[in-house]
Amino acid sequence: MNFRERLEWLFRMVLLVFILESAALLSAITAMRIDIHGREVRMPNLVGKNVADANSELRSRGLVLRVADRVYSEQTINTVVRQTPSPGLLMKVSQQAHVVLSLGQRQLQIPSLEGNSLRVSRIELLRAGLQVGEVSTLTLPDVTADTVVLQNPKPGAGGASPRVDVLVSQGSRE
Repeated sequence: MNFRERLEWLFRMVLLVFILESAALLSAITAMRIDIHGREVRMPNLVGKNVADANSELRSRGLVLRVADRVYSEQTINTVVRQTPSPGLLMKVSQQAHVVLSLGQRQLQIPSLEGNSLRVSRIELLRAGLQVGEVSTLTLPDVTADTVVLQNPKPGAGGASPRVDVLVSQGSRE
């Protein structure tokens, strides 16, 4: 083999290695692109749907439902209140959708405040997870000052609002 034949053989080998390396690089780039982007689906709007319906809709798209929290709300029990990620966002198949479910309306037990001072009434309401709403005053000669005369809602009632309005006596007008 003379010098020219060796040079041609070397050139062919370099060209062959270059072609093989190029093919490997293109294959790797294509595989990474497919792996990174994969199969993507749009996140549906789950707010207002029952948890069973939301779960079946996500499963049909290849997504997984995960309950992140439960809160009291105006919606019925086990209804989706919030979701993450937002509706319409592109997600890869098998990713999780985090939802917050409703516990329904909070049923509060209203304590009896009538006959207590306004300060004691505030403390009792705070213990029950409630707040004093509107405080109205009235002059009543036969009732001591700073005493709750009436309340709304009535004691024992289950209410959805955390506020209790009270009517407080100012005592007599001397």
